[in-house]
Amino acid sequence: MTVHVSDRHSKGFTLLELMVILVIVGVMATFAEMSIGSRGLDDKMENEARRFQQMVLLAQEESLFKGLQLGVLFTPKSYELFSLTGSGWQEYPVSKLFRSHSLEAPFQ
Repeated sequence: MTVHVSDRHSKGFTLLELMVILVIVGVMATFAEMSIGSRGLDDKMENEARRFQQMVLLAQEESLFKGLQLGVLFTPKSYELFSLTGSGWQEYPVSKLFRSHSLEAPFQ
């Protein structure tokens, strides 16, 4: 039985081809992990921004209905709502919706 040279090369992949495929798959897996891993922080940022936006919209409505001047005080670790009274700016503790809100570590 005679074995031709062309038959010997068409039976499978070389070690070099397998190594290249493994490197490509490894790089793709690394990028996939990086994009999935940072999604948690992105979700937290979106939730915090949405919470703040809704609080400001609600404060705007509250201000219009009650004829108050409301403002937001930002500190490095929190924010809270204040109202302008005859004696200056006072905390606005009318409901739990407007209480001081502490920011978590990534947002400070």
